Amino acid sequence: MARTIPRMSPLSRDHGRTWGKPARLAGKKVSWGDQNIVVPFTEGFGRPVTARNGDVLVPIGCRSGGGFYGDKAPTFVRSGDDGKTWGSLEFIAAEPKKFSETSMGVAGNGCIIAVIRCDTTRRMLWQCSSRDNGRTWSKPVRTRRPNGECIKGKMPDILALPSGRLLLAVGSVDVMDGSEIWKGPHGAGYSGLFVSDDHGATWRKDVMFRSPDPENLVPYDAPVLVRARSGDVLALSVQADRRAKDDPRSGWTMGSHYVMNVLRETR
Repeated sequence: MARTIPRMSPLSRDHGRTWGKPARLAGKKVSWGDQNIVVPFTEGFGRPVTARNGDVLVPIGCRSGGGFYGDKAPTFVRSGDDGKTWGSLEFIAAEPKKFSETSMGVAGNGCIIAVIRCDTTRRMLWQCSSRDNGRTWSKPVRTRRPNGECIKGKMPDILALPSGRLLLAVGSVDVMDGSEIWKGPHGAGYSGLFVSDDHGATWRKDVMFRSPDPENLVPYDAPVLVRARSGDVLALSVQADRRAKDDPRSGWTMGSHYVMNVLRETR
């Protein structure tokens, strides 16, 4: 019988200096397909957001079993009291497609945009939107660039700027197989930024994150964005080390480095 892996959420009231006791998330039964179950496997991924009504939404991926290739769906939990209590899993999409790695952002018009990796379509990013604080969601559609193409990549992270602009950091841009990162030229990068000025309707490619050591370090995955007090955006991403590429242990546990890029908003 599958074991439920709990998601826990501690609460801090002093800007992260101290933390309270963890609260259990996603531990209640929900209807998924033809089942009424406690989801056996959950995985935290993506940026929490505060909806216009004050609710806090935290994205959580869920799987019904079968390991990495089992059924997957993008879900989230909601708190209406600043994290004191949390509701049941709510589904963004529950379809035959295998959706994972969800990040949310609140557009300037109040619409919540959820960008989601779709494993069924092999590292293509899809998106859903909600105009009622996450109560209902549009059907998933592929992200759209100005040329009509879909964004190809994984591990998305959305950051909404005060100007209304949406930033979308993407890992493994246009990489369909992880080994492709070793085939690029000197200084090649695969982790980068897309920008939307139309509330997420379209995304234009902006910059690829740079390496401090182009000869050896390849920016490729898990980008995370945060806006500093100065207004600059800090972009943290994983960079693979070419010197470890022939080691079979190379990957998340070896041969990777975290590197920060500093971005300044321009029009």
